[in-house]
Amino acid sequence: MENITGNVTVHIVAFQKGDPRYQFASGKGDKGLSIAQLRKRFGGDEGEIPDPYSGQMHPISLKPWADKDPEKTFLHISFRIL
Repeated sequence: MENITGNVTVHIVAFQKGDPRYQFASGKGDKGLSIAQLRKRFGGDEGEIPDPYSGQMHPISLKPWADKDPEKTFLHISFRIL
């Protein structure tokens, strides 16, 4: 892991499957995970994801998207250093 200075923050963008703004340049797949995939990974609507800089775990809640189709709604999760 990198030795970083600053705070790592989590940024989440929700998008619908197939949105061209969030697809890989090759056109093969979406950049992100579906809510269904994340629920399976977390074992529910809340979990943690490590940042790539320090490995620190960050809480993630899927509750803001509870009314969205879990198979068609994807989340692009990124980390930034402030």
